[in-house]
Amino acid sequence: MNTRSLASVSHRRVAGRPRRLTLQAIVDAACAIGIERVEMAALAERLGVGVATLYGYVRGREHLLELVADQRGRRELLVDRGQPWDELLREHAAGSFVIYTVWPQLVALMMHGGLGREAEAPYLDHLLALLLDRGIASSDALLLYYRVNQIVIGAAVGAAYARAVAAGSQATDPVARHLLDADDLPALRRCVADGADSAAAACGDYRAPLELLIADHHHRIASEGAAKERNDQ
Repeated sequence: MNTRSLASVSHRRVAGRPRRLTLQAIVDAACAIGIERVEMAALAERLGVGVATLYGYVRGREHLLELVADQRGRRELLVDRGQPWDELLREHAAGSFVIYTVWPQLVALMMHGGLGREAEAPYLDHLLALLLDRGIASSDALLLYYRVNQIVIGAAVGAAYARAVAAGSQATDPVARHLLDADDLPALRRCVADGADSAAAACGDYRAPLELLIADHHHRIASEGAAKERNDQ
């Protein structure tokens, strides 16, 4: 997605447009309403302007959603406290999980190519620089970033699903639905009986798979170091 920053978005002049209205004010109001509920008419009413006035600033609802996601997806840069590379990944994962949990609609944007350059690139470049400074190979740094993101996004989706089921939404739990008449599904009934609690606990848990990823990379670093020592002898 080639979402441009708010400062760089150009818009045509509209006669009679209120001076107090700005693109940033529009995006802030849309953020307050929420991505899943924002509509142009409701946004115009909240701002006290006509819908036509909004089109002097944004091309339409999809453009507005891109700008909202770009703003919500921006990250504070990780603070360099000298922490090791694995702690940096843990901090990145924790912050990302909060963002994707609070704004699950960002997951859909990631599926279509990620956030805009203004939201993602500066944060990513800073994180990669910190990893490189800790001795992580340039060929591994970006791979670790994407693998952590896959873990976190999957956990955020699982957490959203678990919340929807717990809230009794229309997204009925498929396991519970099938068990209503599951005499012909013995394997499913057995697994639910023996592992439902642990399966439910796994929804939204990014830490366990993250630690496996970190342990695997520690092992790889140690193995490569041992191999280099043998070759140097």
